[in-house]
Amino acid sequence: MKKLIVSTLLMLSQAVFATDANSYKNLGFSADGRYYAFVQSVIQDGSGFPSAMGQVIDVARNQTVEYKHVVIQDDMATEKSAVDQVLAQINARHYGIDGRNMGDTLWIRLETDLSPATKQAEFSNVYNVEGGSSSVWPKLRLNITERAAPKPEQECFGGEDSKMITLSLTDLQSNSRRDLQVDNRVPASRQCAWGYQLRQVLSYKGSVVASVRYLTFGFEGPDYNYMVVTGANAIH
Repeated sequence: MKKLIVSTLLMLSQAVFATDANSYKNLGFSADGRYYAFVQSVIQDGSGFPSAMGQVIDVARNQTVEYKHVVIQDDMATEKSAVDQVLAQINARHYGIDGRNMGDTLWIRLETDLSPATKQAEFSNVYNVEGGSSSVWPKLRLNITERAAPKPEQECFGGEDSKMITLSLTDLQSNSRRDLQVDNRVPASRQCAWGYQLRQVLSYKGSVVASVRYLTFGFEGPDYNYMVVTGANAIH
Protein backbone atom coordinates (compact mmCIF):
# COMPACT_ATOMS: atom_id res chain seq x y z
CA MET A 1 0.00 0.00 0.00
CA LYS A 2 2.85 2.41 0.86
CA LYS A 3 4.46 1.73 -2.53
CA LEU A 4 1.18 2.57 -4.26
CA ILE A 5 0.88 5.88 -2.38
CA VAL A 6 4.46 6.87 -3.19
CA SER A 7 3.99 5.99 -6.84
CA THR A 8 0.77 8.04 -7.03
CA LEU A 9 2.45 11.06 -5.42
CA LEU A 10 5.32 10.88 -7.91
CA MET A 11 2.89 10.81 -10.83
CA LEU A 12 0.99 13.79 -9.44
CA SER A 13 4.16 15.77 -8.84
CA GLN A 14 5.29 15.17 -12.43
CA ALA A 15 1.89 16.30 -13.72
CA VAL A 16 2.04 19.54 -11.73
CA PHE A 17 5.29 20.51 -13.45
CA ALA A 18 4.28 19.44 -16.95
CA THR A 19 4.84 22.34 -19.32
CA ASP A 20 5.32 23.37 -22.94
CA ALA A 21 8.72 25.06 -23.26
CA ASN A 22 9.02 26.52 -26.75
CA SER A 23 12.39 26.66 -28.49
CA TYR A 24 13.35 29.90 -30.23
CA LYS A 25 15.02 30.10 -33.64
CA ASN A 26 16.41 33.29 -35.16
CA LEU A 27 15.62 33.44 -38.90
CA GLY A 28 17.54 36.68 -39.44
CA PHE A 29 16.96 40.03 -41.13
CA SER A 30 16.27 41.25 -44.62
CA ALA A 31 19.41 42.70 -46.22
CA ASP A 32 18.18 46.26 -45.71
CA GLY A 33 17.31 45.58 -42.06
CA ARG A 34 13.66 46.44 -42.52
CA TYR A 35 12.31 43.04 -41.48
CA TYR A 36 13.20 40.38 -38.91
CA ALA A 37 11.75 36.87 -38.53
CA PHE A 38 11.76 34.11 -35.94
CA VAL A 39 10.03 30.81 -35.21
CA GLN A 40 9.23 29.03 -31.96
CA SER A 41 8.24 25.39 -31.66
CA VAL A 42 7.46 22.62 -29.18
CA ILE A 43 6.01 19.13 -28.85
CA GLN A 44 2.86 19.83 -26.83
CA ASP A 45 2.90 18.09 -23.48
CA GLY A 46 -0.77 17.21 -23.29
CA SER A 47 -1.40 15.95 -26.83
CA GLY A 48 2.06 15.06 -28.07
CA PHE A 49 1.32 17.10 -31.21
CA PRO A 50 4.09 19.29 -32.70
CA SER A 51 3.35 23.01 -32.71
CA ALA A 52 5.17 25.91 -34.37
CA MET A 53 4.58 29.64 -34.68
CA GLY A 54 6.42 32.05 -36.97
CA GLN A 55 6.43 35.82 -37.26
CA VAL A 56 7.86 38.47 -39.56
CA ILE A 57 8.35 41.83 -37.82
CA ASP A 58 8.61 45.33 -39.27
CA VAL A 59 11.66 46.46 -37.25
CA ALA A 60 11.06 50.23 -37.30
CA ARG A 61 7.40 49.90 -36.38
CA ASN A 62 7.91 47.00 -33.92
CA GLN A 63 4.89 45.42 -35.53
CA THR A 64 4.05 41.95 -36.82
CA VAL A 65 3.38 41.84 -40.56
CA GLU A 66 3.14 38.05 -40.91
CA TYR A 67 1.96 35.51 -38.33
CA LYS A 68 1.33 31.79 -38.77
CA HIS A 69 0.64 29.06 -36.21
CA VAL A 70 0.56 25.35 -37.03
CA VAL A 71 -0.39 22.35 -34.89
CA ILE A 72 -0.05 18.98 -36.60
CA GLN A 73 -2.63 16.72 -34.98
CA ASP A 74 -0.52 13.59 -35.25
CA ASP A 75 1.57 12.44 -32.31
CA MET A 76 3.91 10.64 -34.73
CA ALA A 77 4.76 13.88 -36.55
CA THR A 78 8.01 15.67 -35.75
CA GLU A 79 8.62 19.17 -34.44
CA LYS A 80 10.64 19.87 -37.60
CA SER A 81 7.61 19.10 -39.76
CA ALA A 82 5.60 21.78 -37.93
CA VAL A 83 8.46 24.27 -38.29
CA ASP A 84 8.76 23.50 -42.02
CA GLN A 85 5.04 24.15 -42.52
CA VAL A 86 5.24 27.49 -40.71
CA LEU A 87 8.32 28.54 -42.68
CA ALA A 88 6.49 27.81 -45.93
CA GLN A 89 3.46 29.81 -44.78
CA ILE A 90 5.22 32.95 -43.55
CA ASN A 91 7.33 33.00 -46.74
CA ALA A 92 10.17 34.99 -45.17
CA ARG A 93 11.93 35.27 -48.55
CA HIS A 94 9.06 37.50 -49.71
CA TYR A 95 10.38 40.00 -47.15
CA GLY A 96 14.00 39.53 -48.23
CA ILE A 97 14.91 37.22 -45.33
CA ASP A 98 17.09 34.42 -46.69
CA GLY A 99 19.21 33.38 -43.71
CA ARG A 100 22.31 35.33 -44.75
CA ASN A 101 21.84 38.30 -42.40
CA MET A 102 21.58 36.82 -38.91
CA GLY A 103 22.67 39.91 -37.00
CA ASP A 104 25.23 40.22 -34.21
CA THR A 105 24.51 38.63 -30.84
CA LEU A 106 25.19 41.27 -28.18
CA TRP A 107 23.79 39.30 -25.24
CA ILE A 108 22.25 35.84 -24.76
CA ARG A 109 20.92 33.42 -22.17
CA LEU A 110 20.86 29.88 -23.47
CA GLU A 111 17.74 27.76 -22.99
CA THR A 112 19.86 25.45 -20.81
CA ASP A 113 20.73 28.31 -18.42
CA LEU A 114 18.82 27.56 -15.21
CA SER A 115 20.00 30.57 -13.21
CA PRO A 116 17.33 33.04 -12.02
CA ALA A 117 15.41 34.86 -14.75
CA THR A 118 16.44 38.42 -15.51
CA LYS A 119 14.49 41.42 -16.74
CA GLN A 120 17.68 43.39 -17.40
CA ALA A 121 20.62 42.99 -19.76
CA GLU A 122 23.71 45.17 -19.91
CA PHE A 123 26.01 44.95 -22.91
CA SER A 124 28.17 46.87 -25.38
CA ASN A 125 28.06 47.07 -29.15
CA VAL A 126 31.89 47.23 -29.18
CA TYR A 127 33.91 44.16 -28.27
CA ASN A 128 36.48 44.95 -25.58
CA VAL A 129 37.57 43.85 -22.12
CA GLU A 130 36.42 45.60 -18.97
CA GLY A 131 38.73 48.09 -17.26
CA GLY A 132 41.04 50.82 -18.45
CA SER A 133 40.06 52.54 -21.67
CA SER A 134 37.12 50.16 -22.24
CA SER A 135 35.15 52.28 -19.76
CA VAL A 136 34.62 54.85 -22.53
CA TRP A 137 33.10 52.38 -25.00
CA PRO A 138 29.35 52.61 -25.51
CA LYS A 139 27.38 50.56 -23.00
CA LEU A 140 23.67 49.87 -23.17
CA ARG A 141 21.01 48.43 -20.89
CA LEU A 142 17.70 46.82 -21.76
CA ASN A 143 15.12 46.65 -19.00
CA ILE A 144 11.64 45.11 -18.72
CA THR A 145 9.12 46.57 -16.30
CA GLU A 146 5.95 44.60 -15.63
CA ARG A 147 2.67 46.14 -14.52
CA ALA A 148 -0.85 44.88 -14.04
CA ALA A 149 -3.02 44.64 -17.16
CA PRO A 150 -6.75 45.37 -17.28
CA LYS A 151 -8.80 42.38 -16.18
CA PRO A 152 -9.59 40.11 -19.16
CA GLU A 153 -13.18 39.12 -19.90
CA GLN A 154 -12.43 35.62 -18.68
CA GLU A 155 -10.50 35.12 -15.44
CA CYS A 156 -6.95 33.91 -15.90
CA PHE A 157 -6.57 30.24 -15.07
CA GLY A 158 -3.96 29.23 -12.51
CA GLY A 159 -4.24 32.24 -10.21
CA GLU A 160 -1.86 34.53 -12.12
CA ASP A 161 -2.89 38.03 -13.18
CA SER A 162 -2.20 39.23 -16.71
CA LYS A 163 0.77 41.61 -17.02
CA MET A 164 1.77 44.32 -19.50
CA ILE A 165 5.33 45.49 -20.07
CA THR A 166 7.49 48.45 -20.87
CA LEU A 167 10.81 47.56 -22.51
CA SER A 168 13.34 50.38 -22.50
CA LEU A 169 16.87 50.86 -23.86
CA THR A 170 19.22 53.15 -21.93
CA ASP A 171 22.54 54.52 -23.17
CA LEU A 172 24.66 54.41 -20.03
CA GLN A 173 27.15 56.96 -21.37
CA SER A 174 24.60 59.72 -21.95
CA ASN A 175 21.96 58.31 -19.57
CA SER A 176 19.39 58.74 -22.35
CA ARG A 177 16.47 56.34 -22.41
CA ARG A 178 14.27 55.16 -25.25
CA ASP A 179 11.12 53.09 -24.73
CA LEU A 180 10.97 50.43 -27.44
CA GLN A 181 7.60 49.08 -26.33
CA VAL A 182 4.98 50.38 -23.93
CA ASP A 183 1.93 48.14 -23.70
CA ASN A 184 -1.38 49.94 -23.26
CA ARG A 185 -3.29 46.70 -23.67
CA VAL A 186 -2.55 43.00 -23.80
CA PRO A 187 -3.06 41.43 -27.25
CA ALA A 188 -5.08 38.23 -27.51
CA SER A 189 -1.89 36.22 -28.03
CA ARG A 190 -0.63 37.33 -24.58
CA GLN A 191 -3.79 37.18 -22.49
CA CYS A 192 -2.92 35.98 -18.97
CA ALA A 193 0.83 36.32 -19.62
CA TRP A 194 3.31 37.03 -16.83
CA GLY A 195 6.92 36.31 -15.86
CA TYR A 196 8.59 38.21 -18.72
CA GLN A 197 12.37 37.83 -19.07
CA LEU A 198 15.09 38.72 -21.55
CA ARG A 199 16.73 35.86 -23.46
CA GLN A 200 18.70 37.37 -26.36
CA VAL A 201 19.71 40.72 -27.85
CA LEU A 202 20.61 41.04 -31.55
CA SER A 203 21.72 44.01 -33.61
CA TYR A 204 21.83 44.66 -37.35
CA LYS A 205 22.48 47.92 -39.20
CA GLY A 206 21.92 49.91 -36.02
CA SER A 207 18.65 48.15 -35.14
CA VAL A 208 18.06 46.08 -32.03
CA VAL A 209 15.94 42.96 -31.52
CA ALA A 210 15.20 41.77 -27.98
CA SER A 211 13.95 38.21 -27.60
CA VAL A 212 11.59 38.04 -24.61
CA ARG A 213 10.25 34.88 -22.97
CA TYR A 214 7.02 34.93 -20.97
CA LEU A 215 4.74 32.51 -19.15
CA THR A 216 1.13 31.56 -19.77
CA PHE A 217 -0.79 28.83 -17.98
CA GLY A 218 -0.98 25.72 -20.14
CA PHE A 219 -2.16 22.12 -19.94
CA GLU A 220 -0.86 21.31 -16.44
CA GLY A 221 1.54 24.11 -15.63
CA PRO A 222 3.18 27.25 -17.03
CA ASP A 223 4.06 27.34 -20.73
CA TYR A 224 7.17 29.21 -21.96
CA ASN A 225 6.51 31.40 -25.00
CA TYR A 226 8.49 33.98 -27.00
CA MET A 227 7.93 37.43 -28.42
CA VAL A 228 10.34 40.03 -29.80
CA VAL A 229 10.63 43.78 -29.35
CA THR A 230 12.44 45.74 -32.05
CA GLY A 231 13.80 49.23 -32.58
CA ALA A 232 15.42 50.85 -35.62
CA ASN A 233 18.39 53.22 -35.24
CA ALA A 234 18.69 52.17 -31.61
CA ILE A 235 22.43 51.41 -31.50
CA HIS A 236 25.11 53.74 -32.90
